[in-house]
Amino acid sequence: TEMGVSRSDAALLASLYGIAGVVGKLMTGWFMERIDGGLIGALTNAATAIALIFFLDPFRTEMAIVAALIIVGYANGTKLQICVYLTGSLAGLRNYGKIFGMISSAIALASGIGVFFGGVIYDSFGSYQPMVIAFIPVSLLAAALIFRVNKRR
Repeated sequence: TEMGVSRSDAALLASLYGIAGVVGKLMTGWFMERIDGGLIGALTNAATAIALIFFLDPFRTEMAIVAALIIVGYANGTKLQICVYLTGSLAGLRNYGKIFGMISSAIALASGIGVFFGGVIYDSFGSYQPMVIAFIPVSLLAAALIFRVNKRR
């Protein structure tokens, strides 16, 4: 693989990522009942930005890759739960289906487009590093925006 990890180790790391995602889903539900949803969203997006730094060349070590994958997996596991909670609590139930349908459509579209652009970036630069670098400020911006969500009520 690009990061110098063997295929069998990459499979193990993918498993850790998936397990962390499940833990993120479960823990987010518990946290959402006790802590401000905007804060949880901000923390998970900020954690993603910090973890992405450890995928970059000067910081990348075996332990950093493992830690970063677990953090990003956990954070990605929280995203849909945060979206569901904030949509319901801020928009109410009257138009929940319509609003969440639009959000789900946007997520699906972005997922497809992201894979395409990831391939274009890899083909153009021979590495995913430019994409990782771009995701760091985007994750921080998302953290700042979602932090303010519940403050508007």
